[in-house]
Amino acid sequence: MFKKPFILQRKRRIIGIIIVLITLILLAFSPLALGLAMMNLEEITTGKNVGEHNSVWGVLPWLSIGTMMIFLSLALILLILTLVGILHDAIVLIKRFKADRDKEILG
Repeated sequence: MFKKPFILQRKRRIIGIIIVLITLILLAFSPLALGLAMMNLEEITTGKNVGEHNSVWGVLPWLSIGTMMIFLSLALILLILTLVGILHDAIVLIKRFKADRDKEILG
């Protein structure tokens, strides 16, 4: 079972996992960021206080509740699987190190 490392000795997998995690987090918070940015822009251009009661963009941050449920749960699952994979790799590397050390001692 513990023969080869999955993640730690493969740089492309680590980079891919980091890119996917960042993308999922950005997708989760995108309605919130877009809504707040557009409300701020509308407030600057019109000069009035803008909120969810008088702006179309004010309702958009409420949609982030749904996107957070979807994308943050996926990010959490990916993070847990990554941590399990790193634990597996650590066990493999420790076993390999001990086997190499025992070979040196025995000759």
